[in-house]
Amino acid sequence: MKKYRILTPGPTPVPEEVKAALFREPLYHRGLVFKNIMKELQENFKKLLKTERVPVFLTSSGTGAMEASIVNFFKPEEDVLIVVGGKFGERFFKIAKRFGLNPICYEIEWGDYPKVEKIEKYLKENKNIKGVFIQICETSTGTFYPYKEIGEVCKKYDALLIADGITAVGVYNIEFDKSNIDILITGSQKALMTPPGVSAIIWNEKAHKRLGVNKRYKYYFDLEEEYKNQKEKFQTAYTPSVNLYAALNEALKVINKIGIEKIEKNTSIMSKATLKAFEEINLKPLSKNPAIGVSAICLPDSIDGNKLIKFIRENFNMYIAGGQGHLKGKIFRLCHFGYIDIFDTLNQISAVEFALSSLGYNFNLGTATKKAMEIISQYKGA
Repeated sequence: MKKYRILTPGPTPVPEEVKAALFREPLYHRGLVFKNIMKELQENFKKLLKTERVPVFLTSSGTGAMEASIVNFFKPEEDVLIVVGGKFGERFFKIAKRFGLNPICYEIEWGDYPKVEKIEKYLKENKNIKGVFIQICETSTGTFYPYKEIGEVCKKYDALLIADGITAVGVYNIEFDKSNIDILITGSQKALMTPPGVSAIIWNEKAHKRLGVNKRYKYYFDLEEEYKNQKEKFQTAYTPSVNLYAALNEALKVINKIGIEKIEKNTSIMSKATLKAFEEINLKPLSKNPAIGVSAICLPDSIDGNKLIKFIRENFNMYIAGGQGHLKGKIFRLCHFGYIDIFDTLNQISAVEFALSSLGYNFNLGTATKKAMEIISQYKGA
């Protein structure tokens, strides 16, 4: 018997409370029960981010919130700076280009992170830049970007900082009002422990002054309409995925009960254990500044990453992630966030060890798992 294990950096496993909400009878989206769920969902999201700013929820994947952040706060032909250091930085760039903005590409090597002084140089040399787009965690490379420091520079030059927190919200203790982020987006299917289909976007007063500056190219993702409905009526402008909204509310209850500070600590332990485990068998991380939620590990030339992923899927019914773009077949990625604990972490490491051994990599089987256990055992209550 093979137990199904999804340990990718999205979608991720979901708790029982979330499953229960998914399988209830659908609610009428204009009724009182759903209205109360929306009100509670807002409050739980605000509690997670330690803010009183009102979030807007959209029935879409995280890419919908990415698009919404562009078409609602920026006009065609306006200059924006976009950090491109992975698949999702590329996506921001493509969306901005599609909607007629003038995206300036700050391209970095995949696995590297943006330098604050370089961003300041761009802003200093081009006073017309209205916004800077970054990932907090570039999921495709497992890299953390220094968003607070970048935000300080954006303040200095009066540019908005738009941060993709799709693999960061629910991982890091992000206090929105103190984060220097002007517009923050996220999605349900990663650390928020809910199946794909809900995205969220929240913005500060500085960004609110630009809300609706673009009067074209939006209808479903019109945040003015959604903000008014969700803030005043606790309803969405259009029919939402009611069960997913209820499920996300349950997931946020779980997260807030545990506490984001403890979650961040435990996630960092699993990340450290994973990186040290593979270093023990001479496999290095891709990232020069690893994020705690996702570990991207480089493979030797002798090992095909696609075969490694396939071996693990076929032999253990376990799903981990490979590389994207030009990194396809060259790395594998392991997830540490959401409904994933230390035993899931050890399972991932041991599965990779089995696959490496089967594919001909020369090392002592069990070495990496043992190292991870030693790292984890140093911490109590993880």
